[in-house]
Amino acid sequence: MKEIENIASGKVVGIGKLKVFATAEFPYEIPTFSFLVSRAESGMFVATCIQLMLDSEGETPNHACDGLKNIVLHHLDILFGKGGNFAWDALHESFNDDFAAPYWKAYRDFQLNLSEQGISTDTKTVLYNHISELERQINDLRSMIDNSNVRFSAKIVDYQERAAA
Repeated sequence: MKEIENIASGKVVGIGKLKVFATAEFPYEIPTFSFLVSRAESGMFVATCIQLMLDSEGETPNHACDGLKNIVLHHLDILFGKGGNFAWDALHESFNDDFAAPYWKAYRDFQLNLSEQGISTDTKTVLYNHISELERQINDLRSMIDNSNVRFSAKIVDYQERAAA
């Protein structure tokens, strides 16, 4: 198993994916975002969206991930509030920024280490496992969207940690 190099925020302890779902108010199909979770020297956890280079800090990995989800939604709300062309141009620039190279390296190395341990990182598998729960939630979500000012929503669709050695 390969030792994962630290990223700027600390030692990588997990990886995940974040899917932003299109709604009537936010009709954009955004590619799935990838993120790393690291543990800082302070003991806090930092979730970093690789494509957007956005961070969220929390006392647990889940708190950091939830915060990242909210930051990503806020960021997209601001981008698309300025107009579709501006938003797409900004996303193209962000997705292709060379600054993310060390984050992608850490993500892929962590992913390969999980595979070496027999842990699947296939998002499709994770999504298929959630289908029954999502079907149950569809009516609730439709009701929420119809009866509120929700513009769009997101859900962490995958997060994995390596088992302690």
